[in-house]
Amino acid sequence: MRVATLSLSLQLVGAFLLRNKSQQGSLLVPDGPLRLSRGTTMIALSSSSKEEHATFETNKRIESRLKKIEREGPGLLTGYYEPHLASFSVRPGGGSRISVTSSCYALLCIFASADSCSYFGEAVNFNLAPPADGDDLSDSGSVVQVRTILAELLKSEWREDDLFQVPLLLNTLLTIDKRREVLNDSMDDVMSSSLKRLVEATLQARPQRRNGNYQPISNYIQFLIADALATLMEFTPAYETLGNLPSRSIPADAEKDVLLALTRCVEVSFNELCRQLAYRSAGETKFDSTRLAYALLTYVRAGTVMSNLGSAGRESHNGDGEVDKSTAISEPNRKLIAAALAAFFDEQNQDGMFPQGEPIFKSFRRSGRDVGNAFIFAVDTVQTLLRLLEPEYFRPHLDGLDKLLGWIETHKVKEVIADYCDTETQQCFGKPITGWASPHMSQSGSPTAWASSQVLACVFRMQETVQQLLHDDVLQEFNG
Repeated sequence: MRVATLSLSLQLVGAFLLRNKSQQGSLLVPDGPLRLSRGTTMIALSSSSKEEHATFETNKRIESRLKKIEREGPGLLTGYYEPHLASFSVRPGGGSRISVTSSCYALLCIFASADSCSYFGEAVNFNLAPPADGDDLSDSGSVVQVRTILAELLKSEWREDDLFQVPLLLNTLLTIDKRREVLNDSMDDVMSSSLKRLVEATLQARPQRRNGNYQPISNYIQFLIADALATLMEFTPAYETLGNLPSRSIPADAEKDVLLALTRCVEVSFNELCRQLAYRSAGETKFDSTRLAYALLTYVRAGTVMSNLGSAGRESHNGDGEVDKSTAISEPNRKLIAAALAAFFDEQNQDGMFPQGEPIFKSFRRSGRDVGNAFIFAVDTVQTLLRLLEPEYFRPHLDGLDKLLGWIETHKVKEVIADYCDTETQQCFGKPITGWASPHMSQSGSPTAWASSQVLACVFRMQETVQQLLHDDVLQEFNG
């Protein structure tokens, strides 16, 4: 219904704009904000201090460019899938077990759009229900089996001290299996124990008030932790188990610990957010746009979930009637969100990328790893902002999204993973893969599954944001 309404509305406005443009010569966009009224050809946009406002036609061009990438997405992403490993591999053919990080980002990408089923079609089996007797999911060719991947992820050899991978894995499992068709009482002991350890490890890594301004983990990892714990609370029905998970997979007093952890996430992120804005206002070199962005994301993610619990807080233990009033959190401040988002986009480079900023880990000791892996891919930062913030927040920053889209369009790489190379002709034959690489990578810049997944997820979410803004403008123009 929403798509049909949007399509009809866009047709009406398109005809309206063409008629008025022929009468008036050209469309004008003023320097300041304006209000829409019947008979005007201009779209209401908030004021921007950087460039002229995007017009309706500009947004339509952005939408068209995004659709082109979307059409290529399913074939591009499934090129990294290896059925015999039930894994989206960093680079196909280079491993012998499931790639946890790449598979998590690929699944989150596949489910990033409300139209995932139509986008990926028969390339992905979205059915998470247990297979019927006699069905063998392992004998399904190249079709991506989501249920099989989730089970393999849960049984994988993840490390409890990897505070990047732990909350990412937990959040992926909880987000993809919304109806708990995998994460239920039918899990074997290995899977149930693994899920319990994931929850424990995530809780143990939470920010602590005693550490003040010097938390031992980066703002990025703080966000991953907040995101996973917020998802746990969102899937906790009234008077049911935490995250609607089996009781044997939940640590003792876990719900109380989650509430405390989310409260600390709000406190620490709010302080860091204000500190970074103050640094920027003062011209202090300590300002870091990456820390600002992830402090903002943690503040919004944890603050929204906690404020939705109600002004009185939540019962410390379901059913006992004792309310933990320390969990009462007000909803995130909208003016602060807008100011932080503006400061973040003001730091954008001309090529569409953002400054490197704080690394994922404050210390990086593992040898043999490309140091580029230690830094956040800004495309994922923008994708997460688009996921958690309302589309209207991005109206003043459409030029920034446009520049980022330009970077995406010009940095797609195609490569052949060679099975055989002719020594005489120097021609190689093998599996072609297409995608993106993080600009921080110091090696060849070859496309990888995780970076390509982050780019496609960003494209899906950018498309939804632009479409919603167009839709809102059309409705306002015609008093809809």
